[in-house]
Amino acid sequence: MNTRTTLLGLVIIAALFSYAATTQGLPSRSDNVQRGGLDSAELSPKQLATQYCQTCHVLPDPSVLDKSTWIQNVFPTMRTAMGLDTLTAEALAALDPSVRHIYNRPPLMSEDTWFKIANYYIENAPATLPNAPRPPIGPETPQFEAKPAPWRALTPLFTHVRLDPALQAIILGDASQNRLVVCDANGERKALLPMQGPPSSVVIDGGQWYATDMANLLPHDSAAGGLYRFTWNKDSTAKTERLLDSLRRPVHLNQYDLNGDGKKDLLISEYGNLLGRLGYYELLPKGKHKYTLLLEQPGTIRTVVADLNKDGRPDVIALTAQAREGLVGFINKGKGRFEKRELITVHPAFGSSFFNILDYNNDGHMDIVLTNGDNGDYSSPPYKPYHGVHIFLGDGNMHFQESVFLPVNGCYGAVVNDFDLDGDLDVVSLAYFANFSLTPEEALMYWEHRADGTFMPSRMAKFNAGRWLVFDAADFDHDGDMDVIVANTAYGPGNVPGAMQDAWVIAGVPFVYYRNTAR
Repeated sequence: MNTRTTLLGLVIIAALFSYAATTQGLPSRSDNVQRGGLDSAELSPKQLATQYCQTCHVLPDPSVLDKSTWIQNVFPTMRTAMGLDTLTAEALAALDPSVRHIYNRPPLMSEDTWFKIANYYIENAPATLPNAPRPPIGPETPQFEAKPAPWRALTPLFTHVRLDPALQAIILGDASQNRLVVCDANGERKALLPMQGPPSSVVIDGGQWYATDMANLLPHDSAAGGLYRFTWNKDSTAKTERLLDSLRRPVHLNQYDLNGDGKKDLLISEYGNLLGRLGYYELLPKGKHKYTLLLEQPGTIRTVVADLNKDGRPDVIALTAQAREGLVGFINKGKGRFEKRELITVHPAFGSSFFNILDYNNDGHMDIVLTNGDNGDYSSPPYKPYHGVHIFLGDGNMHFQESVFLPVNGCYGAVVNDFDLDGDLDVVSLAYFANFSLTPEEALMYWEHRADGTFMPSRMAKFNAGRWLVFDAADFDHDGDMDVIVANTAYGPGNVPGAMQDAWVIAGVPFVYYRNTAR
């Protein structure tokens, strides 16, 4: 099973206490009256926080962030979202017209209520976040042989990467040039496919490739993203068609027959920023299409199609990182009808970045690997003890319980596989927001699963050759073990030493392919 992730923005922007990027959910002034006085002095600060903060997301505990981050980053965002502070005319003008109304509304709470809620978080938040217990990172693992790309990118800013064993091709999304770069098995470039915006995802259906572009790299709400179809000719050239041109920053594309009509549908995660949605398109004759909406909410990162309830129909599992963050299932009821079910819900500081499904404990039930590590909301982000790789075991009835946690600062994805072929599942993790000053090797690690059930991390060769945001895994060389590839997105926010970023840019490494040495 291939494992891949896409760029989520230049990095995911999942603002804490934000308006949740929708025009619904927050209470209006009339709601306050109807609810019986949310500003009442009879309610405790925690009760007030519960009333207001849970309108958009799970109530965060004060302990999930340190005092400084609450004060400097979260509270200003919350005040604007609640209408207590207004944007300047210039700031409003810079927003997409479709979202300006969000900031032009009366205050949704009194200053007294605001003070009580803010004071509750300040009084109960830790001065600094604790460090998660973690084993020391071992020396370079021999499990993988690192093979950097044989060419240099002038601006290493790659937003998608894919290994295709059948085609013996490496496919890159080059955001600096707004194009797909198709490489052969040796990594040499053999085709360039221009697009209008940064490529974010690719699916291959025989001689036709479908791809999405985000229109712009940074978070935005304009409906300017696109869906492309590339039809390959016998002479290795491709006919390019832009099928859709009104998508809100699409970051992931999936393909499956979801409505049972025998034709594959295109499931598109429109992450957006303050606006977005998840749904699928049926491509009809004469350039027409039909859209089925699954979720009208921003922040969908990725989807996986699987039979959640074992009724023979394909269901959709989606990871969202805006508003109500977590994993959501859409149970297929047939004939294009789906029923929403929350599977795993997390607090809004969690920083979801990737997920996949697997049977981790070989009990025949679907399990989930979920990574979190987005730290793009802050100019100087804190390192969070709950960032890392989480494995949730399923009971077959769509209930999931966390069983494994591997702490990784700024984790942005993981591949869970029996890399060393010893009968248990190991992990390769990558971290876009690693602690580059103290433990830069956590940017790319191999976690060997030991006989006693523990995982021991080791650094991977060339871990510091770039800043890794996107990845894929497959048995690329057809030798019976899983290989991995990571692509370089050298620019971005976070605590990155200037000399380190300069080195990534100067070296210009587009990707590093890791050949598994088990066979």
